[in-house]
Amino acid sequence: MINFITTKNDITLSGKLTSENVSEIQHKIENTLCDYNQLNIRLSTLDLIDISGIYMLYLIAKSAESKNKEICLIGLNSVIFQSALKASGIHELFVKNFCCKSRKQKDQAV
Repeated sequence: MINFITTKNDITLSGKLTSENVSEIQHKIENTLCDYNQLNIRLSTLDLIDISGIYMLYLIAKSAESKNKEICLIGLNSVIFQSALKASGIHELFVKNFCCKSRKQKDQAV
């Protein structure tokens, strides 16, 4: 089970983000992003995230960027997220694309 809590442009995910609920969560995030140019997604309260959750977050962030919107993933340093990220094989992509504080810094990191 996953909890999806929104307060304006701030989303908190808690519980388990897995292949069983990733489509539902992706749809909710996309709908919220329609209303804002910048969206914070808090991941530090996740109990479990699998590879499908990792890829969904990556795809959402890349899609937002192509629409000139910004996704800020908060809680990337949690043990649960880091373990899932390393298992996914896209650890370097996340570090390169989401561990900078702003778009300007992202561009300089490339």
